[in-house]
Amino acid sequence: MTLIMVACGPRRGVTVGDRDDIVVAAEPSLWKQVQDRVNASLQPRLFGIPNSRAFQVTYQDPLGEEWSGPRHNLQVLLIGEPQDAWVVDALARARGAPSVIPPAPALFELEDVWAREQQVMVLLLPPTDPGHYVIDRLGELSAHYERRYREGVVGRMFAEGTGQAPWDTIMGESGFNVLVPRYYERSKHGDVYLFRKTGTDSLETIRHVTVTWRTPIPQDLQGGGMLRLRRQLAAAHFGSRQTVSRRNILASQTTHQGNITYQLLGMWDNPRSSRGGPTRGPFILRAEICQSQDRMYLLDGWLYAPEQNQHEYMVELESIMNSFRCGSARPYTANR
Repeated sequence: MTLIMVACGPRRGVTVGDRDDIVVAAEPSLWKQVQDRVNASLQPRLFGIPNSRAFQVTYQDPLGEEWSGPRHNLQVLLIGEPQDAWVVDALARARGAPSVIPPAPALFELEDVWAREQQVMVLLLPPTDPGHYVIDRLGELSAHYERRYREGVVGRMFAEGTGQAPWDTIMGESGFNVLVPRYYERSKHGDVYLFRKTGTDSLETIRHVTVTWRTPIPQDLQGGGMLRLRRQLAAAHFGSRQTVSRRNILASQTTHQGNITYQLLGMWDNPRSSRGGPTRGPFILRAEICQSQDRMYLLDGWLYAPEQNQHEYMVELESIMNSFRCGSARPYTANR
């Protein structure tokens, strides 16, 4: 992928839209061919949350009367041939327009096109079979948007540092480390470490991460065993009852820092909440096997954020959990 930056250009407006909104511009007949595949690829399901998507894709006809507004979106994907008017216009306006345009087919990025701080991906089509080419590049595009979104979340998380030097020592003495933003509250109850961020009165949210372990490594590491441990943690440390239905849980096995790791994604529910009604939210539950310590670490991250965009909060929780290191593994350092 080629990154093209521009030093000067026409007067630009203010960006609109959120970081997880993508406006796609393409010729209408081509869009009809590829829209289902584009939507499926660029709008993946969000952390096992029912009826939720990580990104919102909105199609716009670049020759339509309404194009002048949506083209100011923070993120725009232009699909077209080099001579198409919307592609020509973008190249003319971009900050630092290239002297040589990459030959089609190509995928590259422009910055500050119709609005300041705007990011525009350009997919230049080949003269034949353009629909097939679009579909072939969707995996790369999806990875690009997710990577950029996550980089932005991590940058904001640690913009003020971690402020956890004393906790680095405490956790290090217990055989593990995890990187948590400065604005999280920290507490320790025996071998249970709790990290929690609550919102303001006008923005009721809870972001909660728990780290604990069992030794020796237990044998019942399937989903049922992990959920039993989670129920025990919830009763003792979460401040509210949480029940989990196994019906819609997404289970997977992977490795993290060379350690076998089991993961469950699902929804928790508290039908008897003191908040005036049922509450629910997503969770990430991991069991990471640290053979050098003969421990199974249990990491749990859950969110309560009613009527809010949960994408950024869940990426934040996952990033904290991804920073986990046990034994002699080198501590994680955030890129900021």
